[in-house]
This record gives sequence, structure tokens and C-alpha cells, in this order.
Amino acid sequence: MSSRHLMSRRTKNNCAVLACTLSAAAASMSHAAITQVDYSAVVANTTENFSGFASGGSGPRDTIVQGNGLSFGERFAGQQLGTQTIEFPGFYTGPYDVLSGSPTSALTLEAGSADRNLWIGDVQTLTGFVIAGCGPNGSAFGPGGLGHGSVAVLFDTDQSQLGFRIGGQNGSTGVVSFFRRDGSLIETLNLSLVGFIPGFTPDLTFGFLRDGAVADIAGFSITHNDFAGIYMDDFIFSSSVPAPGAIALFGLAGLAGRRRR
Repeated sequence: MSSRHLMSRRTKNNCAVLACTLSAAAASMSHAAITQVDYSAVVANTTENFSGFASGGSGPRDTIVQGNGLSFGERFAGQQLGTQTIEFPGFYTGPYDVLSGSPTSALTLEAGSADRNLWIGDVQTLTGFVIAGCGPNGSAFGPGGLGHGSVAVLFDTDQSQLGFRIGGQNGSTGVVSFFRRDGSLIETLNLSLVGFIPGFTPDLTFGFLRDGAVADIAGFSITHNDFAGIYMDDFIFSSSVPAPGAIALFGLAGLAGRRRR
């Protein structure tokens, strides 16, 4: 075989390998996960800290709540609301919300029943006004009440990164699930809600980046098993996406990393 034919065959083989690599990178990115990062790593193009709700006073909200670039509800259409029980030995036993099932397309918020949806108000902390889910026992303070309900968040436009603050925790686990606009699941992550004295334990902050900076996070839902209940505040989010060349390099680097591991 002539050297010209050998070079031609090698060129074709190299092109085929490159095409397969790029295809694998694209597929990998389309199914990429979400990485938990420091809150400060999130680009805060849009924020919601509920200061605009102060004029309405503290209290339950029985409908979908529209914020700055995002809306809040109890769950997404298609998700089923259930309850589980948590026991704080020596003090009380109380219920809290759990979610199951998959959201339907297009991703749509649903509100809970009266006094069973959301609460916005001042919890007398340095953060000012906050939002919390109302548990099985409504918006009253106490077991299964304020802070023990699920919360669902729907963005006006798809995002690639986000963050939020959680307070009131007393050492528990949060479960946050991220969804695309068609209701498909991107990823579910467990959050460590470290704490020891409700109301005095410092708030926790969480940040999340979509691998490959893919802007397809349409919303997320969150539940937890904290006996003291939690509130949320200081939502930040952005749809910032790097240049196409950087995205391709990110995908190839990810493939190389997985091969090395």
C-alpha cells in the first residue's frame, strides 16, 4: 500500500475518532449532573430576598407566589404530596412533607390547600423576610407546622447555576431535585443541614452549578426531615454560559477525566 493511501486511511480514522469523541462529549453534557459548590461561586445575576414582601406583613400565602424571576409553590404538577413522621426523643413526634412521582410537562407549580402552602415573613433573624413551606399541620409554629412543608421553585427562564440560604436547621437532611422544563429529572442531591440550636445555629448557604454550564434548570423542589423546621432566603441564579469553544473543551476534559479514573 502506498504512503499516500496510508496517510489517507489514518486521516479518516482520526476524523472518525474525533467525531465519536465529540459525540460522546455532547451526549455526556446532555446528561450531565449538577455539582454542589460554595454559595460565593454562583454568579448572582438575579436575586430574591423577599424584602419586597415586607409591606404585606408576615403570614401564610395560599397561592403561587411570584418573585423576582422565579415563582414559588408547594410542589410541581405530577408530584404527589405525602407525609412522614420524625421523632425528637423526649419532646415530640411530628409529621413533615415528602414528595414522590415525576412532574408533568411543561413544568408547572401547584399550590397547597389553604394554610398548607407557603409562609413569608420575618423570623426575627438578621436575614429579614424569608419563605418557608407549611407542613401537614398548617402555618402554626410547632410540630408539623411552619417550616415542615415542601417548597417548589420555578424559574421564569432556564438557569445554569443557582444558590440559596437555609436557616432554622437542627441537624438533618434536605433533599433537592432539579428538573428541566419538560419535567424530566436532572439530578437529586442530599443536603447536610448541620445545626444544633434552632434559631441560633448560623444559616447555611448552598450553591449549585450545572455541569458544562448547560442552562436547562427550569426549577427544583426541596423537602427535609428537620424536626425544628427550616426557612429559605437569598435565592441567587444565573443563566450564564461560557463560549461554545469552552463548552466543547469542558466536555472533552470531562471524558478524559473519566478515562483516567
